[in-house]
Amino acid sequence: MKQALRMLFGNQALYQNARCWSALLTLWGSSPVLEQSGLLTTLTLQATSFSFQKKVLRASDAILQELRLHGNATLPADLFFGPLGLEACLLLCTQAAREMLVTEFPWLTSLLDIILAFGKNLWVLKVFLEGVSKTPAIYEVIGMISRDLSYQKYTLLRLWQILGPDYVGELLCLLLGFRSIDLQTVGVLLTRLMVENLSQCPWAKSLDLHRLKALQTQQLDPPHHLQLRAFVSAFGKLVTAAVGALEGERVWWPCCRGSHPVVFVCVTSPS
Repeated sequence: MKQALRMLFGNQALYQNARCWSALLTLWGSSPVLEQSGLLTTLTLQATSFSFQKKVLRASDAILQELRLHGNATLPADLFFGPLGLEACLLLCTQAAREMLVTEFPWLTSLLDIILAFGKNLWVLKVFLEGVSKTPAIYEVIGMISRDLSYQKYTLLRLWQILGPDYVGELLCLLLGFRSIDLQTVGVLLTRLMVENLSQCPWAKSLDLHRLKALQTQQLDPPHHLQLRAFVSAFGKLVTAAVGALEGERVWWPCCRGSHPVVFVCVTSPS
């Protein structure tokens, strides 16, 4: 861990490269034992307690400061070499990536690699986004994510096909559950991406709509509330369409048209 951070802090080109940070985050979110093919085995780490996260993040700030000033740092043994050492290292990487994002944002061209590097460890992504949301860079971050979703949407859709509806549902609940309106916006952008690309989301009919419906009772920004309601309605219709297709019935299918987020067209499924 120390060697990797020293390398990044000592080389400006590497430090400003989002793929270097995504590789580091992926590494510390993976098993130390490789697959037979030589590939990393990503892990889904159990979320640690809030008090542990707070301790690690506080220690991380001191470690990163030491690295900047002296090019070396000491990792507290009780945090980084204990039973939660892997989780602590991933949090340290996350804090370092957040700091890089805030200071080097003008040099970055994409954030998607960093966001996807967290994999199914969405509790760590939450720590990362909460940290970013408290900085002035949040507005530029939302803009860059929006561009990523436009230019790299097929990359994201392919990954969702692999990770499945449980991951996507958890991600949506995470983003739309933030108090920050800016982070809620990211969740809304993802719902639009799915609605606009239904043919590439065959897993979408398995989304847990009950959890998404529950979010409608939270303090969402009014436009976001309307978008979420339209999204839940659309995917409720998708489930109905899937059932109707099996029974050869006429069903209403959600699609996009013009500037409207969701409309429905009537189709007849072959018997």
